[in-house]
Amino acid sequence: MQPNRLAFKPIDLDSHAAICVAFRRDTFVCSFGNDRFDDEAGPDGAHYLEQLRQRTVKFPDGYVHLWDGDRIVGQMELQIREEPRIGYASLFYLIDDMRSAGVGSELQDYAMRFFQRHGVSAARLSVSPTNARALAFYRKHGWRDLGPRPGREFVNLMECDVPPGEERQMKIRPVQRTDYDAWRPLWDGYNAFYGRKGPTALAEEITQATWARFFDPSEPVHALVAESDGRVVGLTHYLFHRSTSRLNDVCYLQDLFTTEPMRGQGVGRRLIEAVYEAAREAGSSRVYWQTQTGNQAGRALYDKVAKHLGFIVYSHEL
Repeated sequence: MQPNRLAFKPIDLDSHAAICVAFRRDTFVCSFGNDRFDDEAGPDGAHYLEQLRQRTVKFPDGYVHLWDGDRIVGQMELQIREEPRIGYASLFYLIDDMRSAGVGSELQDYAMRFFQRHGVSAARLSVSPTNARALAFYRKHGWRDLGPRPGREFVNLMECDVPPGEERQMKIRPVQRTDYDAWRPLWDGYNAFYGRKGPTALAEEITQATWARFFDPSEPVHALVAESDGRVVGLTHYLFHRSTSRLNDVCYLQDLFTTEPMRGQGVGRRLIEAVYEAAREAGSSRVYWQTQTGNQAGRALYDKVAKHLGFIVYSHEL
């Protein structure tokens, strides 16, 4: 098989839950020589699937199936743990006939890119000390054996340094007039996401007025873009306004959007953090925003960088 032949796609639990359970069960057999899966995962993997569903929402780019054409041949489960912030690989898995196909490095490369996108400098995993094949694979790819894992001494903990990735070189900057052709598709995509397309599309004069306001010094509306490899891949718009409960202006982050290929790669976090910095420099003491309750991917990020205060938004058109 040629390098990079595998496709890494987010796990579709509604369609492939049974495959996830079968793969995870086989992992226990490979690691321990017996089926201990039900002891930890519950009958038929019920507890495991419940946990997996939560994590696929939180880390859609970390919980993936490996496809060889139209066949699922493997599974990876990658996440970020906090305090300390570090990457963690819960599962590297290939079906039996793929384990000698020379594609193992693709899994390692994908894992490193995931950890790079999330800005961690190290990652860990657990492995059975009797799983000689897995140990040899991890050591070959730079994982260091730290010995028995505290609290789960029947497995060993391994750690690997994560090299700097492209997202750390990403530039967040104020929008420029010359960015219009790159900004406009993102703006249209953002509006389409919220149903403003076709017959309900935003009026063109609103788009043109919004664009003009970014460059009017008398306006409180501002825009930042994320640039990677010379391409604009994300945007955020924010504005300042008075508050009856604070002396200083507060900052409302109104719009946030990234191109589809860049989602899950830390672009949204970088844009939010840039708004925080801009608001701080402007003397604002608070940044806030709103989103739809069903925006699970967005809320997975927002829960990490801000606090949900529980308010419900009401609106009345005049």
